[in-house]
Amino acid sequence: AFIPEREIGRVRVGSPITATLDALPGRTFGGRIELVQSQVDEKTRTVEAHAEITNPGDIKPGMFARGRIQTGTGNLQISVPAD
Repeated sequence: AFIPEREIGRVRVGSPITATLDALPGRTFGGRIELVQSQVDEKTRTVEAHAEITNPGDIKPGMFARGRIQTGTGNLQISVPAD
């Protein structure tokens, strides 16, 4: 995956992902980010990231996948000490 430069601060190794494939409609596959390159491509302003997707044997080499990277819980909570 190629992550836009403005989003790279939110993507970490271990970030969970979900992937869908046009070839396997209605199915979602889970995985996680395994590698985030350290250099920004100057032409595209993106950083390459590699993900590992759990594959029950249905995903074949060369298939196109769309991925969604979870970058946070979406729920902010404030903690206040009892004191």
